[in-house]
Amino acid sequence: MEKKVIRVGSVGVGAIWGGVHEPGIAKSPDLTLVAICDIDEKKLEAVGEKYGIPPQYRFTDYRDLVNCDIVDAVDICTSNDAHFKVAMAAVEAGKPFNLEKPITLTAEEADILAKAAQEKNVKNMVCFSYRFKAAARYAKELVEKGMLGDIYHVYMQYLQGGGGPSYDLPRSWRYQKKLTGTGALGDLGCHALDLVSFVTGKNYRKAVGHTDTYVTQRRLEEGEGYAEQHRRQRKEQQHPAAAFDIVSEQLHFSPTA
Repeated sequence: MEKKVIRVGSVGVGAIWGGVHEPGIAKSPDLTLVAICDIDEKKLEAVGEKYGIPPQYRFTDYRDLVNCDIVDAVDICTSNDAHFKVAMAAVEAGKPFNLEKPITLTAEEADILAKAAQEKNVKNMVCFSYRFKAAARYAKELVEKGMLGDIYHVYMQYLQGGGGPSYDLPRSWRYQKKLTGTGALGDLGCHALDLVSFVTGKNYRKAVGHTDTYVTQRRLEEGEGYAEQHRRQRKEQQHPAAAFDIVSEQLHFSPTA
């Protein structure tokens, strides 16, 4: 019997797609890229030409890609504010999807998405790539074998300086609250939150953390001038666990059974 190759349609062909998703699709013997979608028409054309995607399978509307007959599974790499609507479209079409994190802008949206996917039995995953690192798998094995004893406290750090002042990055969607939601904690901190839960096998009851905005002004992506960043008051925050056992604001935490 000939092995089935899954035909992938990617929504959002920006940096994370070009640096991680596309290379992964290209290396897998089980996947093939057949369609792409992006709201930037110039980028869409350039990417389509580079990867040999026919013009009729280059879409500016995600719904057209999701409902395209040749697409078996949907790869979602958009800005955070579009995650929910694209994933829900995939659920409604009954097509498996993978979704960049954070899942959605709010826990409420995440709950709706999780329930819909479960009810329609649509396979899906969130792109928590660190789960597939050898060190994480080994740590999980040690815990499962009881070699570390009873886990009652975990200290986790995620260090990345890419958005710091010295990089002088422009005010892209990633630095706009209405488009990104929880900012660095949702974008990067969620890796730490998920990895601790993955390794220990424990879920969260609540999360407590401190947040702040350290870069308060960024230059505009287009034109001259600067824009003020959303300033969040430095204070303690508490939230109940969100859908998929993921919470959005956390620095130091203790997972509980």
